[in-house]
Amino acid sequence: MPANDTPRYSSVRFRLTRAGWVFAVLTVFLAMAALRTQQSMVFVMLGAFLGALIASGALARRMVTAAAVHRDAPDRVWQNQPVHLGYFVRNVRRRGSALGLGVEEIAPEGLEAAEGFCVHLPPRATFRAGARFAARRRGR
Repeated sequence: MPANDTPRYSSVRFRLTRAGWVFAVLTVFLAMAALRTQQSMVFVMLGAFLGALIASGALARRMVTAAAVHRDAPDRVWQNQPVHLGYFVRNVRRRGSALGLGVEEIAPEGLEAAEGFCVHLPPRATFRAGARFAARRRGR
């Protein structure tokens, strides 16, 4: 974690979940229905759906950029022995909680993926998630 406790900002890429894809498809169908029927209430519903998509993206970006992640890993690891990792997620904002944060290790070939999930992270709080895996091959 940086010394001044500010997160490093990088590009945030969104990946839709299955529920997100269903919501996006329903929004497209609602847009087609609104254009076809020209009913004002259908346009209101379409506006609500689009507003929910935009608000969800903005809030998700704000929560992800407020999280600073630090990994605590052992100095040495032996092949086929369990390795314990610790992930520390800190909300660096003074106001505003972070909700639904997931930490997932992008594991190289031969390692099992490690992950953690935090439902609610208050301002200036730290969450610790642990993971355990076994290295199946030798080397860095």
